[in-house]
Amino acid sequence: VRSMILESLAKEQARRKALEVGAALKREYPALDVEVAGCWLWVRGTPRDGSLSEVMQSRGLSWAKRKRAWVLPGPGGSKRPWALPKVFAHYGAQVIGEEEEQAA
Repeated sequence: VRSMILESLAKEQARRKALEVGAALKREYPALDVEVAGCWLWVRGTPRDGSLSEVMQSRGLSWAKRKRAWVLPGPGGSKRPWALPKVFAHYGAQVIGEEEEQAA
């Protein structure tokens, strides 16, 4: 039971970090597509070797070659060969910046 509680806390902490990093990236670079699925942050809209590569790496993101997106993985990691639409359908996706757009 204790390990399940610790795992749950780690996932919640990772989700908060993903939301914070995602919100900061979206504020600074509004053209990016920023989404949180579960406790993972996914960023699309900039290529791996683009001008934002150093920014992404400095925030802890790495390039997911098969997904063609930047990712800040949650605890445990996963090597599922799913396309991003399937990941978002399975875990749900929270689009960062959508709330501000709807309020405007």
